[in-house]
Amino acid sequence: MSFHITPTAAARDSETKQIDHNDSIRASYMTVEELHDAGAALSRDGADSLPGFMEFDFFERHRENEKEILRVYRTTAVDAENGATITPAAEWLLDNHYVIEEAIQEVRRDFPRKFYRQLPTMTVGGVTIRRVMALGWLYDAHTHSTVSRENMTALVDGYQTSKTVQIGELWALPWIIRFVLIENLRRISIRVERSRRMRQKANQVVDEIIRLNDAEASATLLKQVDSLVDDPTFATHVLYRLRNGSQTSGFAVAWLEERLHAAGTDAENVMMSEHNRLASGNVTMGNIVKSLREIDDTEWSVWFEEVSHIDKVLREETDYETLDFGSRNTYRNTIELLARRSPKTEVEVARAAVEMARTDMPAEADETHPVNVGSVLVGQRRFELEKALGYRPLVSQRIVRAMRKFNWLAIAAPVLLITAVAMLAVGWFLAEAGMPWYVVTAFLLMFALPASEGATGLFNTLVTFFVKPFRLVGIEFKNGIPEDARSLVAVPVMLTSRDSVDEMMRNIEVHYLANPHGEI
Repeated sequence: MSFHITPTAAARDSETKQIDHNDSIRASYMTVEELHDAGAALSRDGADSLPGFMEFDFFERHRENEKEILRVYRTTAVDAENGATITPAAEWLLDNHYVIEEAIQEVRRDFPRKFYRQLPTMTVGGVTIRRVMALGWLYDAHTHSTVSRENMTALVDGYQTSKTVQIGELWALPWIIRFVLIENLRRISIRVERSRRMRQKANQVVDEIIRLNDAEASATLLKQVDSLVDDPTFATHVLYRLRNGSQTSGFAVAWLEERLHAAGTDAENVMMSEHNRLASGNVTMGNIVKSLREIDDTEWSVWFEEVSHIDKVLREETDYETLDFGSRNTYRNTIELLARRSPKTEVEVARAAVEMARTDMPAEADETHPVNVGSVLVGQRRFELEKALGYRPLVSQRIVRAMRKFNWLAIAAPVLLITAVAMLAVGWFLAEAGMPWYVVTAFLLMFALPASEGATGLFNTLVTFFVKPFRLVGIEFKNGIPEDARSLVAVPVMLTSRDSVDEMMRNIEVHYLANPHGEI
């Protein structure tokens, strides 16, 4: 499927470049059903182009967007303070710059380069871009920068009719859309600023024509600004100021209309185009600000689990749905890592884990009994799954696994080595200071305990860089603890006085009232 973009006007110098409506990221608006079809077409056929898309470096472009938006914000603020008339789009920028700045910082903070490089790519118009960038760009263009979970679900579900969106891509999509919104805001902001400058130039030209009040002198002036007539904002504002004016103004209007006719248009079309451009910019700027707020307010983890095919595979046949969010996320991270370092896709990894977990089911278990896939993904059968998938462990994983084979020696040996090195260093300095051997020995004996304590602390610190803590799998119990997991909570206390007994009784009552549901 080809998402066509109308070519923009040829590049001119900064004073005469025409502001084209398609400079912004905006295309025909799509309904939910149309977004689903567009996602399916993008997945099936790819795309020859995207509305308003151009090749760029993601992180460099984001820095440029921040600088340009800040520059336009400052110039607009100065003009507003000086009494200049500003459009509603400019007012959106002035009133909500803090929201925009926060969104820019969130993209920079939450989107590391390593994660971005791991995302799969696709080719659009001969340019290789991240697949999720194409989805986000297409979504923003065909929703006019309006964010809603329903529309995003439709686009992603449509895309997944042919290809599965990876776990990392789903997490990245809201941030990519935030980036595209900022990109679109930058373009509209620059366009708004340029339109304001063109209106100022138009006012200067018209004021000079009225001051001259001479057709011949006005003709000379108009020739000097001939290149600006191509700009619809300039032409529209000049027509607005000069119509129904003096005889000299009538000459200028006639000259301008003749100039527009030679360019293949007329005054009415130019004015209508400018008004449409102004209205679309105002609406889109408002949509962008509202969407940035919507992205911040949305619980994306819930949306993620609704559209993820990995979650659907695990929910259908395992106890995955009964786990808490942290445990589910651990399973997903494991699947993501296994797929990245093996020839299998994430869905294939999930299905292989489910099939392998079925072999652990007791013979007397009925078909409705959920499969415990955790024993394969994060439990003792993890190595079997890796072998079946053709998984290639990272170098750091190989080192950690080799060390774990030594059990307690993997801790004792490094600590003893660090302690010995520290004691040798201290002994050498003491000997160099001229102390006799028995004094050095005495000092080393006294230093042995603090040296071992320091070595243990250093070892524990270094280990945290290579070994991640293991998270125990937890069950969510949304509706309270069931009967088969009935629990008794015992609180050890010391009965030291009557007042302490009364306080403990009140605490027990509070604990009971705080847990009214379930077998507890």
